[in-house]
Amino acid sequence: MKIILGKNNKIIINYEIKSLGIPNYKMWMPFLDIEGQLTILICDNIFFEETQFFTLCEFAYHLNQWLKLVKKNNQDFHYNPLDVDDDIDLFHFKYIEDKNSWKIFSSWQKFDSEILFDLDEIFNPFNQYVEKFIQELKQTYHLEITKILNDKVSNYCTFKLNSYQRRKILELHEIFADKIKPLY
Repeated sequence: MKIILGKNNKIIINYEIKSLGIPNYKMWMPFLDIEGQLTILICDNIFFEETQFFTLCEFAYHLNQWLKLVKKNNQDFHYNPLDVDDDIDLFHFKYIEDKNSWKIFSSWQKFDSEILFDLDEIFNPFNQYVEKFIQELKQTYHLEITKILNDKVSNYCTFKLNSYQRRKILELHEIFADKIKPLY
């Protein structure tokens, strides 16, 4: 299912889950195993695009942690996924204090955006992404990850699956083999 968020905003986020990964040894690493396509548009121009292997859950986790703090203290957002070796941030939302606004950067950006966003313009579409991602995993794949996304301690831990969850993920791989492809 392709999800498009923030149609009426300057920032539009499109994502699609393409792989849930295959749980091995009754363990599953949702941060690395839930992958897909992510596109971020700024004023209808593609700012960022990864068409297949973006770690959607890891991104949702870091966004969720930032979203909890940003309204209190205007903290910058830095995101560099575990599977990327670069020392530069894949995403950086920088607070510009003298203008009371935000600017978005990415080491993979398609263009330099000079647009400054107010907090709601940056908060709302990324908050929608986290909420819709959680909702889609729960409704479509019967996976509950809210606890993982809210966990401050074990942010890169593996997730212990009960037999039903493991079986469900494996069944989904068989049923949706053409849409959800395991990574080997």
